[in-house]
Amino acid sequence: MSTTTTRADYAQSVYVQEETTYMTAHDAETGTPNLDGASPHCGQKKDANGKYWIYRGFVFFDTSFLTADALIESASLQLYYSSDKSDTDFGVVIRNNDGIAPHNPVQDSDYLYSQYIGNGGSENTSQFNGTKLDISLNSTGKSWINKTGNTIFAIISDKDISATPPDGNEYVLWYGWDNNSYYPRLIITYVTQTGIPVVDDPTYSDIKATYTKATTNVSDTGGGYTERGFEYGISEEATWAVRETGVWGTTGDFSLVLPDLLPLTTYYARAYVTNSYGTGYSDWTSFTTTDVPAYGLYEESNSPTICFYISEDDGKTWGQKHGPYTTDQADIEITKLLVRGSGKKKIKFTSNTLTGISA
Repeated sequence: MSTTTTRADYAQSVYVQEETTYMTAHDAETGTPNLDGASPHCGQKKDANGKYWIYRGFVFFDTSFLTADALIESASLQLYYSSDKSDTDFGVVIRNNDGIAPHNPVQDSDYLYSQYIGNGGSENTSQFNGTKLDISLNSTGKSWINKTGNTIFAIISDKDISATPPDGNEYVLWYGWDNNSYYPRLIITYVTQTGIPVVDDPTYSDIKATYTKATTNVSDTGGGYTERGFEYGISEEATWAVRETGVWGTTGDFSLVLPDLLPLTTYYARAYVTNSYGTGYSDWTSFTTTDVPAYGLYEESNSPTICFYISEDDGKTWGQKHGPYTTDQADIEITKLLVRGSGKKKIKFTSNTLTGISA
């Protein structure tokens, strides 16, 4: 697994200023580029004269160092503040572009709101740590990272996205690409796939009437993988599957529950792990589910105390004592809301010798 920090090749913003009507500012087709490279802006403000300003920022990274086989496990954008003007906190949102805007250098047409879509990750300005704002990319944002060229993000206020007018200052200034100490950073952690993963045969625990837990070990990740799970059926043929997706780059165990099974039935299951090279499978192994839980009564030895329990293969797994009772007691009714089982049961003793019990 590798982690690479890349600095921005370019970062700028475009803004509209001094509009009397908020939506006129919001929906304007063009704005004024800020080309000095020192302090791109993000956010909105309403000045002392009641005029609206809106700032939309952009940041460019060369991410062509990533190979086609690279799987991105995590990524974060770091913006170093040059000035925090957010009297009211707001969310800083990473957005994607339409493939045309923004330009390098930015142009007045790059202001147009409809050119930027999605939410690749966000962070509220209240989380500013005094130096920088860290924005973790979500799965959508990670999918925008370009392995063959430039990755370009729009940096836009959530209040701008929702077209919510500001009451005062709701914007921040962050250092641009030409600041050697505080340039924007994109930190990417990734693994590089090398082949098909290898997974061991599954084992089973907590086998019950309707489910069990399957566990396996990934002994070779193939450089990294994106899906893992178990296939199972009543023969060595995949009828059902349970799975999870993500990015993994280390060997080790994983477990998943196989649900919706039938009691006293033999099932076959195999583990699998998938990456871009293909899917690695284990051999099939089998297990047999237990009988359904049964309700029963028994009398503790050397005691007239009666216990109500659920019986499974591993013994009396739940119990509630009632009593002790004297031997001449009859017609004792016990009602118990079960923690496990099918709900409320009434047990009636029709004799003092525990015969003729109905449930």
